[in-house]
Amino acid sequence: MKIVFTAALLFIGFTMFGQSTQTKNTTQNSTVSTTGSSTTNPKANSLCKTWYLSQTENFGDVHKPTDQQKGDLLLLMDGGRYRIIMNGVAEGGTWSLSKDNLWISFTSDSSVVKKFKIIESTDKGLKVDYRDADEVHNILYYSIDAPTQTKVK
Repeated sequence: MKIVFTAALLFIGFTMFGQSTQTKNTTQNSTVSTTGSSTTNPKANSLCKTWYLSQTENFGDVHKPTDQQKGDLLLLMDGGRYRIIMNGVAEGGTWSLSKDNLWISFTSDSSVVKKFKIIESTDKGLKVDYRDADEVHNILYYSIDAPTQTKVK
């Protein structure tokens, strides 16, 4: 009886540890929840352009960009990279669009994450909601048209 029991244990041990350790390539069947690449998502593709800040809205009051914000822009590049100038401060990193096409997530090269909620998106305009560090909602209006510079005489 001991021999049968020992043989059974050895058989079970060999079958457990004799399994292949190679992993299967399952990327063909997996779904991606976010994308920064335009080749997989037409919505992400439509966002890949340079957006210039045209207006801001705080507590229902719409304003033109302040002197500090005049050069602000958002550049979303194909391949998932971005460059943003916000309140005169430049930043770069990677961006992704949520599966429901509602949130743009920005991860800076220093690993700081920002999220914009898309309120409205057209070929020529982008309206987003951004919560700053104080949790205040800032509605940012972007346009593909560069602002005109007025010269003082």
